[in-house]
Amino acid sequence: MSSKPDHFANAPYHVRLAIDLIMQFEQNQIDEKEALQAIDIVRNDLVNKLNQKDQEN
Repeated sequence: MSSKPDHFANAPYHVRLAIDLIMQFEQNQIDEKEALQAIDIVRNDLVNKLNQKDQEN
């Protein structure tokens, strides 16, 4: 796997995570529309989990 450019070494964690995801999509030749659909599912799942945690607190 290609490594990220050094100028991202000090980037915030969420930026490095996004870069890793983009690299995975590109390296595995994932169709952009399919990737966006998957990201929507993941986002909805994470939002639901955060909402549940907020309700518990």
